[in-house]
Amino acid sequence: MENPRTRDTQFEAILRVIDEKGLHGEELTARDIHEVAKEEVSLSSPHEVATVLGYHSDDPIIEVKEGSPYRYKFS
Repeated sequence: MENPRTRDTQFEAILRVIDEKGLHGEELTARDIHEVAKEEVSLSSPHEVATVLGYHSDDPIIEVKEGSPYRYKFS
């Protein structure tokens, strides 16, 4: 079983990339996030991005918009 702290570390790294790239307020898919973060964050796929963000969906900094695909908006 994966260590939950790994998800926390990945989430923090995603937030750092979102901040550095100025993507707050934009609706992004897991694929979009994977593309901008893959060089700086250890994430193997958009599916892993979605898993990390789903794990942190109760965090007020992220809004999850259901649909196909899900979209994520960072405040």
